Amino acid sequence: MFLVGDLGVGMPLYMSHIPANMNPHTFDATWQIRLFDPSGVDITDVVQKFRRHADPGQQYVIPGPGVNGANPSEQIMLQQLVGSYFGLPQVNQFTQQVITKGYDGSFVSFLASVFDKHGLPTATLTTGATQPFFECPAIPRDDAPFNVTVKIERVMVWRQFSSLDSPGMVLSYHLFGTNDNPMAQHRVSGSYGGLDADWLQIFPFTFSDKQFLSEMAQEPNPATITRDDSGTWYKTSTAYLTMNVAVGNCQMRVPGRKDSVFERLVHGSEEIEVDVTCEYFCTTDPANTDNPNKRILKCSNSFSDFGYDGPPNTAMLPSKTWRTKIVVGKEQALFSSMSLGAANPKKSVGEVFMPFVTPPRKEKLDALV
Repeated sequence: MFLVGDLGVGMPLYMSHIPANMNPHTFDATWQIRLFDPSGVDITDVVQKFRRHADPGQQYVIPGPGVNGANPSEQIMLQQLVGSYFGLPQVNQFTQQVITKGYDGSFVSFLASVFDKHGLPTATLTTGATQPFFECPAIPRDDAPFNVTVKIERVMVWRQFSSLDSPGMVLSYHLFGTNDNPMAQHRVSGSYGGLDADWLQIFPFTFSDKQFLSEMAQEPNPATITRDDSGTWYKTSTAYLTMNVAVGNCQMRVPGRKDSVFERLVHGSEEIEVDVTCEYFCTTDPANTDNPNKRILKCSNSFSDFGYDGPPNTAMLPSKTWRTKIVVGKEQALFSSMSLGAANPKKSVGEVFMPFVTPPRKEKLDALV
């Protein structure tokens, strides 16, 4: 799991699942979380402070539930972090997590030489370069204890995919966060026809057009509905006209770019033109089911306003699509699974980005085992 989000004390912290083409990992998934030390003290702001003073593109990772085996009683399926799953209860927290950070690219060769000098294992790339083969160095204990408890606050992104999916023809991202502090997460799909959409990327960005954001903020909440001149038919709802990243299940597409890691959005000062479309929801008042003339249509940008316990005839609809411009921040997560590229291994992104050859164990290490 990657730890991502805007940097600084008080800013939301998110946990994003690292996808793979095996159960239960075939999901685009992100949660808003808080972190606690073994004594129950909230250390979320401590970790956010540490991130703020580090490289904004530094990757931070935790193993996730049911992965590290440190707590056998917590054998948790990924789906349980969203809701109950085949009789298994919903899970809102998990423990025994170690926060690690990825290697700085300029520091890898030095670390590899140190590992090699002390007889520790290294991985050799097809390029001939080497890098340490141990776990990434942990965040210092003073800033984040090793036994961290993760508590789920909210599901931000949840979508199942398959490596057999046809990739989108246009570079596409899920959006989460808020209009003022949005995050983009690549929409994972398949690897066919020369396009390799089997990769994960997450980065912060800003909307350049502040007038556009101001207009969105002025849209009424709850949403209103306009009837046509006859007063008989519904014409439109302000929910259709409102981009609300925080609740609107929004997606962003980048015109002119293929859904390939090599054409992904990267940090830069130039503005990028994008199309944003969200979802909104409408339902009719169940009290007047037998009297169509008295039915009241209600619409909202948030499904939680109706919920799973709400009216059964709630419709999920696409909003207006907005053409606007953004400025991309430094990416906080980039990952490609070789398993995801298995359907087309010779052209998979995994082969390009993860060309590892595992070396044999050295005798010095064998003697210690």
